[in-house]
Amino acid sequence: MLERTRELLDSFYRGDPQPGIDGVTHALDPATRVSREQGELLAALHERLRPAVSIEIGMAYGYSTLFIADAMHEHGYGRHFAIDPFQRGHWHGIALAALERLDFGHRVRHVNDYSLPALVRMHEQGVRADYVFIDGMHTFDGAFVDFVCADRLLNVGGIIVLDDMWMPSIRKVAAFIAANLEHYQVVDTPVANVFCVMKKAEDRRAWDHFADFG
Repeated sequence: MLERTRELLDSFYRGDPQPGIDGVTHALDPATRVSREQGELLAALHERLRPAVSIEIGMAYGYSTLFIADAMHEHGYGRHFAIDPFQRGHWHGIALAALERLDFGHRVRHVNDYSLPALVRMHEQGVRADYVFIDGMHTFDGAFVDFVCADRLLNVGGIIVLDDMWMPSIRKVAAFIAANLEHYQVVDTPVANVFCVMKKAEDRRAWDHFADFG
């Protein structure tokens, strides 16, 4: 990791107020973050794949975005779409301001929309991705729809990472995937808070396939 990225993330993890794109310094909600361990895992998985295109659903303050963008910048590959309709409002554009401070803005495109229309639009435009991090709506249906839409964009060999496995809604989505989607393989990671799967093939299930997932 670049030293300047590490210093900025250190400031975030200390809870230091951060400037937004409005030029005002704002306090951070300490509950809205990924752990360092998780951020390092996201960066390591990203660097291992070196995707031409990656997608993140849920940007918030930009912890995960900075880990991913640093890997991309340091090794000179890819572009990253970060979908978040609340970035410039509720989150004050803190993630966008941080990306600009680190000169990562050319690697990351903020998509100012909800995930469903954004992902559908990407599919219609022919966007293909090799890495998707889902950390948006944490209702079962919200996360499930994000996964289904992400699958339509994901190349074979790509991965999808679900955040916040401590939540029953996310564990239920993971249970459905494990029980029903044989074209995905679970990827073991040392971070218990994420569920990572690799796409082995396109979906070839029968039209009426269903396996109970508890």
